[in-house]
Amino acid sequence: MIDNGFIDVAGIDEIPDGSLKIFEVNDIPIAVGRQGDKFYAVSAVCTHANRLLEESPLCDGEIECPHHGARFDVTSGEARQMPAVMPLKAYSTRVDSGRLFIRIE
Repeated sequence: MIDNGFIDVAGIDEIPDGSLKIFEVNDIPIAVGRQGDKFYAVSAVCTHANRLLEESPLCDGEIECPHHGARFDVTSGEARQMPAVMPLKAYSTRVDSGRLFIRIE
């Protein structure tokens, strides 16, 4: 762990551009999305059915739940398509020396 509650999660090269990868951080499943040199982290549990989201490509910056088709904005967690109406929790990210850090509050 580094300052301000940021936790070292992975090397940035482990997360291909345009993809979603799930990590367990302090027993919390976190979905990390990468768009170019920007990284986003949101809860990896769908707010509609309380089921784990799976690793998948990002489509127009959105995560799609494979169970019921709900879509969420990877940058903010906002629910974008039914049946989900509640957002995913979003987490702050930071890159330092080729490593991705996520802040868990």
